[in-house]
Amino acid sequence: MSMQDKKRIRKKKRFGKVIEYVSYERKIVADEQLIKAIEKDAIKGRVITAQSLADKHDVAVSTVKRILHKLESEGKIKKIASTKWMDAYTPL
Repeated sequence: MSMQDKKRIRKKKRFGKVIEYVSYERKIVADEQLIKAIEKDAIKGRVITAQSLADKHDVAVSTVKRILHKLESEGKIKKIASTKWMDAYTPL
């Protein structure tokens, strides 16, 4: 399935204006290559969030959160801030 098949043009009406936007599905399954790339970026960065890594690697945020929790349990990164919606990590 190519990216053209996954992209959908949607229209929203809001306050009398019609807004067009393109939505697409991100990858959900993480392979070894993706896990290593996310681990490399997480150790290299100053402050890491799941959303920033998901945007960079085009993966679902839930998948990145699982990988970050795994890295935290291994002791490679540390949670520095946590809110209801987001966790921020820093490398050790």
